[in-house]
Amino acid sequence: MKRGFGTRGNRLRKTSVRLLRSSALLFLAGVLALVGALNLGERQVGWDPALAAAGAPGSGNGPDDLVRAGVVEVIDGDTFVVAFAGTPSARARLVGVDAPESVHPTRGVEPYGLAAAAFLADLLRPGIELRLEFDVEVADQNGRLLVYAYLPDGRMVNEVLLEAGYAQIYTFPPNVRYVERFRAAQRAGREQGRGLWAIPAEGDGEGPGPRVVIASVDLEAEQVEIWNGTARALEMTGWRLISVQGGQEYEFPEGFVLGPGEAVVVTSGSAFQHQPPATLGWTRRSVWANRGDPAELVDPSGRVEAAFP
Repeated sequence: MKRGFGTRGNRLRKTSVRLLRSSALLFLAGVLALVGALNLGERQVGWDPALAAAGAPGSGNGPDDLVRAGVVEVIDGDTFVVAFAGTPSARARLVGVDAPESVHPTRGVEPYGLAAAAFLADLLRPGIELRLEFDVEVADQNGRLLVYAYLPDGRMVNEVLLEAGYAQIYTFPPNVRYVERFRAAQRAGREQGRGLWAIPAEGDGEGPGPRVVIASVDLEAEQVEIWNGTARALEMTGWRLISVQGGQEYEFPEGFVLGPGEAVVVTSGSAFQHQPPATLGWTRRSVWANRGDPAELVDPSGRVEAAFP
């Protein structure tokens, strides 16, 4: 015989359901008001794909009818506050990128976190006018605007961070408009050894940043890029890549070696491809949860060497 909650328990449960429904309705109302304020139905939101594809990394000239907004303050390496459409203060999150944490309540300050925040603050000084572009979704579940932000000189801030080595690619479908462009920008930053991609010299130990990095996670494409940021070849027998959300693990092949400054892409699902040393095939089944799935790289001793985001 099942034990019930009783009359009082039922009242509490119904109250909780009402509160959850009210919160959801308030969030939906906020997003709808935001869409109305932006007049998205009357605007050209997004660039012509041909123009975007032709643009050089970090540069471009978007249409004049993108949303104009003034910078209020920078929060961290990928989040800032803007004033626009009569709203004095709205948080905005850069789409498709993730910067190291500088003010996270539980993760603390990560390597290059303070430098990334300072770099963004230097780009986005209070009062500067930006143009904001939206992808499929206008805001996230926390009410933050999800934006591609353009400086007065036409450069896309998301892309500039990748080129400078102060952010990494992290895509959340369906907001994937510029993923290929972002790959090129991150590749350029890494090849130049900028920011978190700086390889420590022989004998420098850990250096200022992680030794082995999960360089990018493309949840929709089922591709995770691992980069060796050390000055030595890394023998990866016994290393594991873990999908935290689903608890799935991939163990690197015995004898696999990742050279200094080199990267390997671990593929799964429709992207499955096994052509070492450039790509490794995990499984033909989909692994990564599109709405968010942290990745961890664990060494043979069980130590988490890298995590993303």
